[in-house]
Amino acid sequence: MSVRHAVAAFAILAALFTSAHADTTVPGGNVINQTWSPAGSPYIVQGDIIVPSGASLTIEAGTVVQFAASDGQAAGTDPGRVELIVRGTLTVNGTVVSPVSLRGVSTSPGSWYGVVIDTTAAAATLNNLTVTHAVRGVSYQATAATVSSSGVTVQSASSFGLYVAAGAPTFSGFSAIGGSSSGVYIDSAGSLTLTNCVVRDNVGQGIYFAPSTAGRALSVANCSINANGNYGIRSAGSPGTVTVTNSIITNHTSV
Repeated sequence: MSVRHAVAAFAILAALFTSAHADTTVPGGNVINQTWSPAGSPYIVQGDIIVPSGASLTIEAGTVVQFAASDGQAAGTDPGRVELIVRGTLTVNGTVVSPVSLRGVSTSPGSWYGVVIDTTAAAATLNNLTVTHAVRGVSYQATAATVSSSGVTVQSASSFGLYVAAGAPTFSGFSAIGGSSSGVYIDSAGSLTLTNCVVRDNVGQGIYFAPSTAGRALSVANCSINANGNYGIRSAGSPGTVTVTNSIITNHTSV
């Protein structure tokens, strides 16, 4: 092969490699009817992104999304941290082999805020999703959203792995691991059903059920709750119902 042909071949290979994997910068703002895929990965999000009412964001298997350590939009629940705010529809299509990863550019816990399923959200499908370095991995504040969830793992949150303040979502295969507060926190008017969950090595309670509205419910089935700093499951606040079946709760300092 001549030198000219060798250089041309190298240039073609380099172009193919670059096009197969290229960073995508997202400054923030509304995200309307977009699909994010590994071809544009990692997506570097510099400010709050909002999926507005009537719009959708789909994230395909194997996609990595990184969130900056400061919020270029200076808005949202936490003006200092970047959020993914869902007021329309979010679909995460991760697989066991190729999960979707949402994480901070910084590896410090709490370097970005997390996923916020807001009050007006229509639907959220979260399959095989890993969330790391957030303040709250997933915050659920919707009253009527349709939720389908399987295989969500939140690691190293500076606050809660899962926070529920309204509605009555069901999370299957949810894991909250190594957080700096409670693994799962149910507040305000929230109810929650957890099945096949893992909640371990969190500094506070494993699951803290503390609604301010009476008549809320927590159901835990087929879960492993282990080695959290305080209670495995703690109930406080307004009267509600806690049901635990076929679950293992071990290694806590309080009962």
